[in-house]
Amino acid sequence: MAPTTITTITQTNSTTYADEVGVLIGLSRLPGETSEAYIKRLNNATRIDTSQDYVGLLNELTLQLGLTIGNVISLASVSGNPLQVDIALNGITLTDTITLATQTVPVVLVDIDDAWTWYMLSDVVGTINAGTVATATLLVADGPTIRISRQSNLLTVIAQPISGQNVNVGYTNVIPGSELFNVPVSSYTPNYATGTFVFSSPVPTGTQITYKRLVWPYNIIGGDVSLYSLLDPAVGQMAQGPAGTMVYQIQEAVEAIMQQDQSYWAT
Repeated sequence: MAPTTITTITQTNSTTYADEVGVLIGLSRLPGETSEAYIKRLNNATRIDTSQDYVGLLNELTLQLGLTIGNVISLASVSGNPLQVDIALNGITLTDTITLATQTVPVVLVDIDDAWTWYMLSDVVGTINAGTVATATLLVADGPTIRISRQSNLLTVIAQPISGQNVNVGYTNVIPGSELFNVPVSSYTPNYATGTFVFSSPVPTGTQITYKRLVWPYNIIGGDVSLYSLLDPAVGQMAQGPAGTMVYQIQEAVEAIMQQDQSYWAT
């Protein structure tokens, strides 16, 4: 029998137990994806938010497409005070929570052709370092600021159960005066920096506290995919060019929507 000669080798994915799990949760293996990488992606699918809000949709896109999101810029406070960080299409706003000094850094420019032109990540780092509120360090290879996700380090904790007289909520940098209780409580002395509340008497059974807190230290997050909504107020602020016309990217999005739903053409 003459020997068989194979001139080309085609890469294929062998079926494993991981693939069976992927079928169950709706996450298929990507072409050429190793079992190790696929299992890691499956594990991520079981622990991250994939709901229908901004964070959930962004996470779902990265899972389905095998993309990544991570830290892109690290921040430090010039004064040493915690900073509030708010990022949207209309810029990065850094606010010292004690002195209230604020710096706003643009991430996109509307050029003379009424199109969004993205700054580079290194431009953002340089602008922050030229200010007096924060210092910044680029953690990844340079690229356009479209990689930066919409985000804020100001979070709301809703209806956290508490008990006893000396309460530690488990988080630091609670926003002063943001705490609300579901039932009347005795007078208390707060230490917002450490997240502790000392009550004059034990809180009633079933007491819950809602409050806002800052995640600090904080790194700006970004990745291989970006997501913007036409309902986002920041998008509305940046949707108009210098001449008052709609920017190119928004025109393209609106036209795509109108092609999908012809009712928008009704007069």
